[in-house]
Amino acid sequence: MLASVSAAFESVRRPEFTGNNRCVPCTAFHVSLAVALSILLAIVTTPFVATVAFVGFVTVIYFRGYLFPGTPRLAKRLVLRRPRRSSGATTDNSDAVTAVDGDRLESLVRSLDVVDDRGPAGYRLEPEFRDAWHDRIDEIRATNSRLEVLSTQLGLDPDRVVLEVTSSGFAANYGRNRIGCWPSEAALLADLAATPELEARAPRWRTLGAEERSALLAELRGLLERCPNCNGTLERVGPAADSCGSTATRGANGCRVCGSRLVERHEGIRRAPRP
Repeated sequence: MLASVSAAFESVRRPEFTGNNRCVPCTAFHVSLAVALSILLAIVTTPFVATVAFVGFVTVIYFRGYLFPGTPRLAKRLVLRRPRRSSGATTDNSDAVTAVDGDRLESLVRSLDVVDDRGPAGYRLEPEFRDAWHDRIDEIRATNSRLEVLSTQLGLDPDRVVLEVTSSGFAANYGRNRIGCWPSEAALLADLAATPELEARAPRWRTLGAEERSALLAELRGLLERCPNCNGTLERVGPAADSCGSTATRGANGCRVCGSRLVERHEGIRRAPRP
């Protein structure tokens, strides 16, 4: 009996939208809907029926990540259609990197000519680009010049840029504005080193928007085999995430040695404020 109940629950579970891949704002929204529907049921039926319904609603949200079918597709369309900010200062520090459609991302990756063609095992970094990327990572790490390099790339005063560890990873602030966030300092180091190499090798890089650049950097980071922070071996430490319009096609890559995570959702350079 217990085995059949467990099997029934597993049949409706959606791991791509639950666990580490759960979208907290979406979960809160759907729980709020469940509360509202239960209150309505209590008015038109009985409190007992409403209570049973609420338990059912919460169970569905727990195992599936959402209440109504089609929610992930709808959320992704809404995110992809969201207009971009105009250039200039941003004051909304809660704004996440806009998702880039999977087909669009694959097209962008191919257009940069820094990966070998995708085969059965997926993309691999083009050897010359990979070696140059690692050399630049080693240089920035050896000189401890993360802050200076980031400030130069964004055209900001380094005296006003602050790097800090947060509860969700690693962040960069310019005055009171959050200008970037990464899963770890290792991810920041990888992006700082990749940017000038991409500028030199792929003229199209300069024409891309902030959201596209962030998505591309995260995708390329997922192809690294050595940790930027300690040169340890990287492995996938979480399932691929594609929740509520966010894109992280390779899941959460992490280092076996230092524990740094290289790829997560909601990350990357945002539009920097004017200096």
